[in-house]
Amino acid sequence: MKIVSKTSAQFLFVAALGAGALTAFQLKGTEALAYPAYFTTNCAGCHAAPVAATCNGCHHHGPVSLKGATNKTSYAPGESVSVTISGGSQSGWVRAILYDQNNQQVAISSGNDSGMGHSTTFPATLSAPAPTVPGTYTWKAAWFGNSYDSTNPTASAHGEVSVNTNSFTVVAPVDTTVPVVSAFTLPATSTSLTVAVSSFTATDNVGVTGYLITTSATAPAASATGWSATAPTSVTAVAGSNTFYAWAKDAAGNVSLAKSASVTVTLPDTVVPVVSAFTLPATATSLTVAVSSFTATDNVGVTGYLITKSATAPAASATGWTATAPTSVTAVAGSNTFYAWAKDAAGNVSLAKSASVTVTLPDATVPVVSAFTLPATSTSLTVAVSSFTATDNVGVTGYLITKSATAPAASATGWTATAPTSVTAVAGSNTFYAWAKDAAGNVSLAKSASVTVTLPDATAPVVSAFTLPATSTSLTVAVSSFTATDNVGVTGYLITKSATAPAASATGWTATAPTSVTAVAGNNTFYAWAKDAAGNVSLAKSASVTVTLPDTTAPVVSAFTLPATSTSLTVAVSSFTATDNVGVTGYLITTSATAPAASATGWSATAPTSVTAVAGNNTFYAWAKDAAGNVSLSKSASVTVTVAPADLTLTISALANGSYTNKGTLNISGVAIDAAGIKSVTVNGQTVTVNPDGSFSYALSLQSGANTVTVVATDNAGTQKTDIRTITYDPAAPVLTVSAPADNSTTTQSFITLNGTISETSTVSVSVNGSAPQTAAISGNSYTATVYLVKGVNTISISATDLAGNITTAKRTVTYSGVSNNLALAVTFPNQDITTKYPYLVLKGTVVDNEKVAVKIIMDGKTYIPVVDDGVFMQRLVFTTPKLYAITVIATDAAGNKSTVTRNVIYRPGYDHDDD
Repeated sequence: MKIVSKTSAQFLFVAALGAGALTAFQLKGTEALAYPAYFTTNCAGCHAAPVAATCNGCHHHGPVSLKGATNKTSYAPGESVSVTISGGSQSGWVRAILYDQNNQQVAISSGNDSGMGHSTTFPATLSAPAPTVPGTYTWKAAWFGNSYDSTNPTASAHGEVSVNTNSFTVVAPVDTTVPVVSAFTLPATSTSLTVAVSSFTATDNVGVTGYLITTSATAPAASATGWSATAPTSVTAVAGSNTFYAWAKDAAGNVSLAKSASVTVTLPDTVVPVVSAFTLPATATSLTVAVSSFTATDNVGVTGYLITKSATAPAASATGWTATAPTSVTAVAGSNTFYAWAKDAAGNVSLAKSASVTVTLPDATVPVVSAFTLPATSTSLTVAVSSFTATDNVGVTGYLITKSATAPAASATGWTATAPTSVTAVAGSNTFYAWAKDAAGNVSLAKSASVTVTLPDATAPVVSAFTLPATSTSLTVAVSSFTATDNVGVTGYLITKSATAPAASATGWTATAPTSVTAVAGNNTFYAWAKDAAGNVSLAKSASVTVTLPDTTAPVVSAFTLPATSTSLTVAVSSFTATDNVGVTGYLITTSATAPAASATGWSATAPTSVTAVAGNNTFYAWAKDAAGNVSLSKSASVTVTVAPADLTLTISALANGSYTNKGTLNISGVAIDAAGIKSVTVNGQTVTVNPDGSFSYALSLQSGANTVTVVATDNAGTQKTDIRTITYDPAAPVLTVSAPADNSTTTQSFITLNGTISETSTVSVSVNGSAPQTAAISGNSYTATVYLVKGVNTISISATDLAGNITTAKRTVTYSGVSNNLALAVTFPNQDITTKYPYLVLKGTVVDNEKVAVKIIMDGKTYIPVVDDGVFMQRLVFTTPKLYAITVIATDAAGNKSTVTRNVIYRPGYDHDDD
């Protein structure tokens, strides 16, 4: 087949037909006639042999000008998109194809892939669904059929030509379809107010975005609170009948209709039975007594009856309960009170109803005192009974010890239901007689025992005279007189400069009265003491002497040095020594080169160990003075201070935030540290004394209910650190007592055992420094737990929770000193900060060390030196004014190691809840 001629409007084809005949046809528009005469080998690759006067059509010939246009520019997701495909040149029999945005075929005109046998008319329209995802898209329009190249008969007869359509958009339609709650069920009944949801499902044309269950049939707003992304698994009901409504919503804010479900909640039975009647005969002559009446009622039903001799309510699980009311009780001779109880299936036990019966049995047999002994000697007028037992054929009902061998009447005063455990004797020889009686009034024969009481000497000596001359010009002053008397005999004499009574074991006692004392220049007051062999120490008698020594020689500051530089405003003094012909009595460091007066403030009896500088260059001047008021020349030293930026730290050891306690006094301990120095520490606005090492301790009185505790530390640069916690004081909370360790104590061991008591059945947990709590071992009302400590300050929190869920918490601060220092100090009474209405207390404590330890107690400007006996000390302290008393206890061993414990006591007369 060859082209004879062509124009822009038509093609003329000439084909061979039959034997040498020629036939011509024209292609107009999209139709063509073919003649077998024009069939050539160039057509054979795609077309069958020329039969039936046709070669089954011709394909597109000529230039290509393909276009594709959508019928709209905007569609809904899935809406039909119609694309019109048109060409700019004559076309033959071809296939039209439509591709989507992913180049996937979505539509094609009918016919064979080869394009044979059909003619697609252009323009042609193909349709396919729009994408489901909103957005802007471009598709492709194509036809299958290649340009015929008359100059190259061997070119491919077929091919595909494609072009992009115009762009169009897919816009999501507005969702107005409400979700549907397909299932919502609850159990018909429940014994808990929290009821599990059996099922809750919902569907939506787009998707469910929220679930809600209400007790109202009114549809909630899509913006209401309470919607959740997943279906709730439980609801909160009330006792009785409950109807709940399930709702669902979608992203468009459409809210479903409700599906309802009901549940009836029956809570466990908590109503105790009532014993309506319980009577016994007033008297009986038999130990088995018939019950006159015993009835009980319950809101559900009585399941058990019990009669006891104790007014304490029995447990529902106790032995002895019977399904029917007992018909008799077993009594003892004499008066008997019985208590009737009832219980129900829920374990509720009624209140008791009591009834009494007096049993009188014929009895003529006297009891027998089988044993009665006393120690042979005693040093106390109260003598413990070593043994006292008696027997009787029916039962012993009374015990009595007298000093007379005459048998007492059964009705005499003094009989007790149990054997006495002690007797009251007089000094010297004593004989006592033990007796027993029974309910019939039979009195036993006596059994006697003797004891000799020798009382210890408790009378202190009396210093009858102690005088010194009024003045002296020598430091060695002769004693004018010193005499003392005692009911037994004076065994020791001592003169001190302290008004605090010395221990009988203190050093310095002499068998005879001293004849002189060593004074210092100026005023001196001495105290004379006497002791006896029993260790009783007299009251003091004082005498004064004024020593005036001629002295005009000023002291000399022999050395005063400071480090050249410092990073702290508190600079240690490297050296400061001074000498004087009589003695240096005062040291002073100033920042002025002008000599201070001997009467100026700031002089100290010992050389200062540090100075307070400012940032930058500092020059200090050291001075010394003597008792005559002579002031030395100065010696100067300089230091340059470069202070690093303040790094204030505040560490609190107290009850944790949110704790409950039944103690009205709360100890707040802690440490505030800063390179620039600490300016102040306050607790709820009250300034607290800060020790040189930054530690502090304060007692805070709590009010019933929640108490806010605010601790503020301020450094010298003005930086502040604040600790705020809430502590609830509940006087009705379980009473939690910590017996050991004492608060603010020290230990040399890496572990410590806590023990104490609780007032009612409770669980007790212990936590160290905020670690996971461990459960204490409980035995009766006592608990114990062993915890491990870290080196330094440890805050131990002890919490007790009773059966009702009430919580009370106590705190102990324990310092683990480490193995390098064996000194340990504890104040055992009071073992924590307290508030008291009493104007005095006896402070007690213990010290542990390998060496001898001296203890010093400082309170309200006064210093006390108690005797340490076998590691134990005590000191009576008197409170004169209602206020907070800070009591500092310092223990020092022979090696110079020190341990300090602070105990705060608030003296408040009329206080009705002593913490101790």
